[in-house]
Amino acid sequence: METTPATARTKAVLGPLFIAFFLSGIAGTILGPLLPALAVRLQLGDGGSGALFMAQFGGAAAGALICGPLLARFGYRTVISSGYLVLAAGSAMLAAPAASIVSLGILMNGLGLGTIIAPSNLLTAELSGEKKAARLNLLNLCWGAGAVAGPVAIAWLRDAAGLGGVAAFITLIGSASALALFRAIPVTVHHASVSQAQRNGPGKFQWAAAITVFLYVGAETTLAGWLPTMAVRRMGAHSGLESTPMSAFWGALLAGRAVAAVLLRRWSFPLIMRISLIACPVLSAAVGLSGSVFSLTLIAAMAGFFYGPVFPNTIATLESGKDANSRKLGPPVFAAGAAGGAVIPWIAGWISSGFHDVRAILWPVLACLVLMWPAWAGVRRTRPLIR
Repeated sequence: METTPATARTKAVLGPLFIAFFLSGIAGTILGPLLPALAVRLQLGDGGSGALFMAQFGGAAAGALICGPLLARFGYRTVISSGYLVLAAGSAMLAAPAASIVSLGILMNGLGLGTIIAPSNLLTAELSGEKKAARLNLLNLCWGAGAVAGPVAIAWLRDAAGLGGVAAFITLIGSASALALFRAIPVTVHHASVSQAQRNGPGKFQWAAAITVFLYVGAETTLAGWLPTMAVRRMGAHSGLESTPMSAFWGALLAGRAVAAVLLRRWSFPLIMRISLIACPVLSAAVGLSGSVFSLTLIAAMAGFFYGPVFPNTIATLESGKDANSRKLGPPVFAAGAAGGAVIPWIAGWISSGFHDVRAILWPVLACLVLMWPAWAGVRRTRPLIR
């Protein structure tokens, strides 16, 4: 098939965008493998460790909320490139000796991620036309691949070069991504103007979807982010082995999404969603029963597999009605997810500190998963699904 100039220009933008998104997946999961070292170095209890998650995802929520107005004013090139620069600047602070500076760095890391993720998805959709679904899937698989590779790579680099080496690495790739995308994204590509529907604010469906995403991201982030700490405290894992359960979770999550995409040819996605919402709390509870790194890794992988379809199925409902458009939720829904990632791990850390048992972090995870049942029912009730 002949490649048209427009197609070539689109690929010239999407290639660097996808590669940078893979690198943002590494940066987005950096806190898990660094948490044990940061907790020791900065003398943090579980409550303080949970606050670091709150700083990262609170920053991401703020970034998602402000990226809409920023896109309308400055366009994709400036906003996405600036997001990577903010991520890089925040990551440079990770090796600081003071907890306040490290916390500020993690907050900036999250702020950068918040201004990267939503615009990258919107830009990919706008440039892809009829191939939108396939390319959005590929974009998010790139992020997930970075999330899989990141914990093990960061743990190895942490042991080999210390926190300073990790900070330098993330700063370097963030800066390189910013430069590459500033050169690749044409200045003429701008975010479309805000529609009257967007100005009117979210309706019942939007609130139900946002609550579902808030609960899901809160549960996912808490479980995945605390897996390395659980492996260290309960199994004595070290030398990067403690990050294996976290990588297994993310890898299985990607596999779950891939399998769900195949099953959707025969099964309805409400059925797949029901299966996930039953399996996720059962397997999350089973994490607390694991007695070795191997069993923890196995159970984490099984949990990740069923967690996988939940987020895409929720987002799929945005296109399930005649007036549906993912931009109507856009930044507010991403912000809701980031807020869940900020609040729930923080609550989990304080609960764990109070019980003096890291397994206590599973209680808020299970609470989120149970509450997702009525939230998902609200999504279905306010926006009937296609299938």
